[in-house]
Amino acid sequence: MYKKDEEPWPNFLTRWWKYFQYENKTYGFYRNIKHRIYVYFHDIIRPYNHIRISTLPRHYCEVEDRLIHGMFQLIVDFVEIEWDGGIGEYSQGKLLDLEKEEADYRKEGYDEETIAALIESDRRHNTVRQEVWDLYHWWKNVYPNRKDPMDDYHGGIPNFRASHFDENGKVDGYTLECDTEKHKEEWNKVCELSGAFEDACKKEDEEMMMRVIKIRHSLWT
Repeated sequence: MYKKDEEPWPNFLTRWWKYFQYENKTYGFYRNIKHRIYVYFHDIIRPYNHIRISTLPRHYCEVEDRLIHGMFQLIVDFVEIEWDGGIGEYSQGKLLDLEKEEADYRKEGYDEETIAALIESDRRHNTVRQEVWDLYHWWKNVYPNRKDPMDDYHGGIPNFRASHFDENGKVDGYTLECDTEKHKEEWNKVCELSGAFEDACKKEDEEMMMRVIKIRHSLWT
């Protein structure tokens, strides 16, 4: 009787498969053809020089909207496709254990200068990984749930009556017509809050876009 690891038949199959997979030129040729066909059709169906923005409609959108949505669509694709949705090595909150990494480097016989450089690289890697997750969650959970104060206003939009005209007879100003003075005060207040909200959103958007730009050189797998 053969022991399990000495059985000739499985060992023969293993050796044959390794030969067929890595040394057989015919298999290598067909594997190369298969890969080329896959790449060819992938480039047609989902070309890498196109960004499919799932958060915008198909009709015309302003460039400022396409910029931020396109940028964060790439972050979403990076996490959900290249990181496979954060499974395994890139799972959320899973960072490199620097103490363990340092101990492993010492076991492998690296000198102190090399170890210091490797640990610094690992530290940057952790920072970028956490930053990618922070940006991803901001785009998925914070950005779409920001609420304009105007959305909660139910007092009715006032009428705007043309009241000023230029020398050519074109409208140059409007008068706000509200039902009551209270209505006018409420409208002015909600417009003020909405304007402040819009300014804050623009500032936040620009800050988050800058954070993406700062880590762009690390977005590879």
